[in-house]
Amino acid sequence: MTWLRLVSRYRGMNCERKSADKLTKLGISNYVPTQEEIHLWSDRKKKITRVVIPMIVFVFVDDIDFCAKNT
Repeated sequence: MTWLRLVSRYRGMNCERKSADKLTKLGISNYVPTQEEIHLWSDRKKKITRVVIPMIVFVFVDDIDFCAKNT
């Protein structure tokens, strides 16, 4: 049975979504927790997607790969 492990990786400021897109293109499962907020100005509303945990990208790794690389 193969187990998946969630590993956090530290990234530079405001690079979370770009890093997640690159990992997805490479076929690596990842997760960046985001939250949608509505910012109100006097003349308009704007929906903003904000990263909940800045500078962190969570990566799903097979348990076998994780143990082999960290021993």
